Amino acid sequence: MLVIDGYNFLYQIPSLKKKGKERGREILLRKLEEKKKSLGEIWVIFDGRREDRKDYYRKVKVIYTEEETADDYIKRMVKKKGMKEKITVVTNDREIQEFVRIHGGEILPVETLREKLFPPKKEKKKEEIKPTPSTAKGRRITEELKKVWNL
Repeated sequence: MLVIDGYNFLYQIPSLKKKGKERGREILLRKLEEKKKSLGEIWVIFDGRREDRKDYYRKVKVIYTEEETADDYIKRMVKKKGMKEKITVVTNDREIQEFVRIHGGEILPVETLREKLFPPKKEKKKEEIKPTPSTAKGRRITEELKKVWNL
């Protein structure tokens, strides 16, 4: 089971943070849905009220804590399930990380999940340009040097 500290994750990703809470949440949940098969059971815990938000975003369980903080909800969940089943918490919050370790859970840093969900764009390799001399004499010298250096 993968448990994500929702806003902790959201605010660690500049591209999501600048989109605002609603849009950032939507993008995060959509990306998690896309990666569901490789990630397994996913729960995302957000602070705040539900206000017509869905409890499930397709197959991702979404919790709005309302009366308690997301941190407290995650701690309660880990304490209940941590020793009985594998639970991995995604957060950079040190207090939660320590609590999870003590109670038998695992930690996945936000950056690690971010790389799975939002892989960096690969730069196209530039073709190596080999300078060639522009004169016949320069080309002859280059060929002689190649022979000397066994190239």
